[in-house]
Amino acid sequence: RELVQRIIAIGQLKSGLDETRATDILWTLTCRDIYRMMVQIRKWPVEAFEAWAVQTLTSVLLSPK
Repeated sequence: RELVQRIIAIGQLKSGLDETRATDILWTLTCRDIYRMMVQIRKWPVEAFEAWAVQTLTSVLLSPK
């Protein structure tokens, strides 16, 4: 929630999202199970997972610049 509150404070939360929805999205996409499935089970390199996570979270949570 703290990260989402920072995004809101700087005015960068994507239009149509509120704090609760954005926090739920962040929590879901960064949960341990997603990492485990993609890196340990599907054998993604850690760097590929990190790049995907950053790209996905950025596009879902942040307003375009």
